[in-house]
Amino acid sequence: MNKTFFYGNVASDPELKGSSKNVLTWRTAVNSRVYNADKGEWVDAADFFDCVLYGKRAEAIGKFLAQGMPVTLECHAKQNTWQDKDGNNRSRVEFVVDDIQVGRKA
Repeated sequence: MNKTFFYGNVASDPELKGSSKNVLTWRTAVNSRVYNADKGEWVDAADFFDCVLYGKRAEAIGKFLAQGMPVTLECHAKQNTWQDKDGNNRSRVEFVVDDIQVGRKA
């Protein structure tokens, strides 16, 4: 099963792409608490995830979604692979959003 849930904040201004503006991309920041043994204390750490939403929902949500907004996401991971201009194999994992709630934690 390929299913991931995130609760975080929109970390970059979303961008509508595609010929019909039906692909919405952005980064989501997800905070966690990590124990720093050197300092002997808990510290906040953020991880950043590339997210993409397709279709009519992308068009609708892209009109108001903005950096800093809290989001709850249900996603599945997708790995993209390609060769760069120098012929090196590259890959990147993005999270395809299946469901999104904007606002407070669900």
